[in-house]
Amino acid sequence: MGKQESVGAVIKRRRVARGLSQGELAEALGVSRSAVSHWETDREAPTDDERAGLEQILGGAKESQESLAAWLGQARRAKGLSLEQLAEKTGLTTERLHALEVGRVTSPRKATLSRLSKALGKAPKKAVHKMKHDAKVPGVGAVVEFDPHDAHDRPKGAGLYVLLDNNGRPIHVGHAKKLKKRLETLATERWFTRPMVDAGAFVQIASANERERLSSLMLKLLKTSIVVRTREQE
Repeated sequence: MGKQESVGAVIKRRRVARGLSQGELAEALGVSRSAVSHWETDREAPTDDERAGLEQILGGAKESQESLAAWLGQARRAKGLSLEQLAEKTGLTTERLHALEVGRVTSPRKATLSRLSKALGKAPKKAVHKMKHDAKVPGVGAVVEFDPHDAHDRPKGAGLYVLLDNNGRPIHVGHAKKLKKRLETLATERWFTRPMVDAGAFVQIASANERERLSSLMLKLLKTSIVVRTREQE
């Protein structure tokens, strides 16, 4: 029977499989690079909260090999590109690329995936299939993530949307018949800046009544979590 891997060895193997450096993993977890180094050499052990964060970002070995985030990190390094260089090639921001690589964004728009594929080659079919499967909400539709600060990444359809801060907390919920136009209007507001508004998610809903109903439900559920409340204009 082979020797069982230590906790540190598992962390390192999964990090490498995801195409992340120690510094990038540390940034995603909000810890120091030396902390990650100490975990991987078994000099220190991560706390329960840190273990939960590691599991969320790194997942299992099989899952990481089939994820969009793992492909992106590995493909970028294989091309010898930095985040800044890939941002220049794709027109995506470095913030957005980093969020994709560490798994904070898991269901980007089709146009975003196309921009990445043009620069890095096609993403593995398993990773794309997993992305589409995980994005689906039964009875509602697919949740698509977008960069609200990138005019080219804003969805155009009718539906429900939520804007999140840089910690992933929802700060504004709304609905619109033409989301792209709605976001153009919101972008002129003083609060529509990073880190207050860092990311967005959208689900296409054709019915105006259904958009209104789900938007009201989300506002009631989130209550005081919503920082910015505006009057919705269809």
